[in-house]
Amino acid sequence: AFSNDPNASQAGREAASQAVAASGPPALTILFTTDAYDPQAVWTAVRAEIGSSKLVGFCCGGVITVDGVHPQGVGVCALGGDIRVATTLQGGLSQNPFEAGRRAGEALLASGIQQGTVIALPDGFQANLSEMVRGLYSRLGPDFQYVGGGAGDNLKFFKTYQFTEEGIASDAVAVAMIEDAGISTGIGHGWIPMGEPLVMTKVQGKIVREIDGIPAFSAYKKHIGEMSREEFETQGMLHPLGFPDVFGQYIIRDPMTVNDDESIQFVTEVPSQAVGNIMDGNVEQLIDTAEG
Repeated sequence: AFSNDPNASQAGREAASQAVAASGPPALTILFTTDAYDPQAVWTAVRAEIGSSKLVGFCCGGVITVDGVHPQGVGVCALGGDIRVATTLQGGLSQNPFEAGRRAGEALLASGIQQGTVIALPDGFQANLSEMVRGLYSRLGPDFQYVGGGAGDNLKFFKTYQFTEEGIASDAVAVAMIEDAGISTGIGHGWIPMGEPLVMTKVQGKIVREIDGIPAFSAYKKHIGEMSREEFETQGMLHPLGFPDVFGQYIIRDPMTVNDDESIQFVTEVPSQAVGNIMDGNVEQLIDTAEG
């Protein structure tokens, strides 16, 4: 269910009550709210409607429904039925992302659930998210399937929020584990490579310092045109880096900001000396991939 009522509490109540009316008493409630609202007000209103349900969610840049893309709104998915659910909220993500992921896995295993689906919703700005996933996987292993994504704030790159029924946090990861829900997953995107391949000649974690031996921002401008650092916050999202895997598919790495030395900070790590491409978005292919 979805509501874009201008009042945060009312939007939370409307979306949650509609979702619960469709699902019956939920075992898990998944909550997405845009940065246009006070997250505490939304969380409190939703909690009042879902009873004893477990909850996982975060603040995001927009909510997609059958009616389109909404830059303001609250989306709620309530899952009912005979399923087992566990959740955890782990802070300190930027200090040690691997350890935050490991702690999350440890906490979830305490529920006794041994297989199923894991939904991981971390802060999208602060940490190397690949390390967080490695930490989570180090405890949970291959008997689970993994889905998720990073919280955002409409390209402000300032602060995001993650939720469980335990409360609200920033610089954290909210994780839910679901058993017996019959969830299927798939991976795909609509990005296509543009121009000649590039070499990541100087990389430090998720900061790319040089591409093809020149400052990373200069390399970007060489390929997609002159722009300011402020303009890059939007242009970079339209032109991420892509690295081909052994199947010929491209793994995407999203840029965030340009630093004073013209290095570029990405959402997560970029492999040093890897060969990749600047990618271009095909709207129709993006939509087709999501529908598939």
